[in-house]
Amino acid sequence: ILGSAVDKSWFPGFTEYQHACREVAESFDAAFIPYQKIFDQALKSAPGKYWAPDGVHPSIAGAKLMSEAWLKTVQD
Repeated sequence: ILGSAVDKSWFPGFTEYQHACREVAESFDAAFIPYQKIFDQALKSAPGKYWAPDGVHPSIAGAKLMSEAWLKTVQD
């Protein structure tokens, strides 16, 4: 999410970290929650500052999105 702490220069490298995290989770048969995808979808209903004011740390609404995704993942 773009915000006061995040600009577009983050994303080429950050995308590589996302892929690496998924691969590590798969190699350990661990859950992987695609938070970026979840926040990208959420941006269709409210601006980034609603979900994470600085683009990094989630607001209460952002934390709720994350917790719901985590619960869904571990309950499935």
